[in-house]
Amino acid sequence: MKKILFITNHSDNAVNSVVAWLDKLNQYYIRINTEDFFAASEKLTITLSNLSIDCNYTLNEIEILPSEILSVCYRRPSLTTFDGKSHSEYIHAQWKHAIWSLTTTLESYWVNHPLWGKNLLEHNKLYQLRLASTVGLKIPDTIISNNINEIVNFSRNHGDKVACKPLRHTNLVNEADAPVGIYTQMVTTKEFIGRDQSLSIAPMIIQQYIEKKIELRVTIIGHHVFACEIHSQSSDRTKHDWRRYDFENVKHAVHEIPRKISDRILKLMRALRLNYGAMDLIINPEGEYVFLEVNPTGQYGWIEDITGLPISKTFALALIEPTENGIKRYSVQ
Repeated sequence: MKKILFITNHSDNAVNSVVAWLDKLNQYYIRINTEDFFAASEKLTITLSNLSIDCNYTLNEIEILPSEILSVCYRRPSLTTFDGKSHSEYIHAQWKHAIWSLTTTLESYWVNHPLWGKNLLEHNKLYQLRLASTVGLKIPDTIISNNINEIVNFSRNHGDKVACKPLRHTNLVNEADAPVGIYTQMVTTKEFIGRDQSLSIAPMIIQQYIEKKIELRVTIIGHHVFACEIHSQSSDRTKHDWRRYDFENVKHAVHEIPRKISDRILKLMRALRLNYGAMDLIINPEGEYVFLEVNPTGQYGWIEDITGLPISKTFALALIEPTENGIKRYSVQ
């Protein structure tokens, strides 16, 4: 019987909701939670034979035959740290690369293969924007810089206000040792003046500020496109970044994307070699759709809960019937 393989972690809510559907549909699957690899009881063996030019995998005496794998869902595998343990860096590195060896020798339908989804596209906004532009999606003018003169000139050329964000979402620690997220901010030219020292510490993304009518969170699975309106301008809290969540005041609703735009979105997904993505767009006051980024492992649970869109079920069906659902089999070679 064909199996679906999950390489993930215990707490990923998207995987939890998808496997619940697989249980309902009586589809057999194997779930590898990579945090468990570090337990003394966990055993992994990867075997390569010169005769068969094939790999066989065994995890805790459960054999995983590549020929039996229908599709693979790779979502946010996490590796336990070894603080205070002897040779912790060595142990962590060996497990990390054992997992990498597994993923790069298993030919199947991937959602998504880490070669592209993680290594190439994750936090690589400029590359995404360039490809989005080539398929006909509108994008904001963008620079990455820590040069105060370039930043000020860019801001002046774009109406004296720009959107600033980190290249990678990272938490800082405040005076109370609590994590503090860094969100997108609208910054004026005047606010940049005199901040040479702080701005030169590290590069950041500065973009043309796009006025918003509404924002969209678009979840793509194969050729299925689910769009949700986020009325972020209804709250001062979410005006510049809806990830500051204000569910009481910010309406979420199903959105019908014009065929021309959805075709371009799917074309971009193929160019990025993604079978799944959580995409962020803005609809400006003129009604134009503006691409911001796509997250290869983005979450969608709150969208599904609020709108009732059948995202988890579609995800499960796509893993069971990948070709019928538009998922491509990308070679890792």
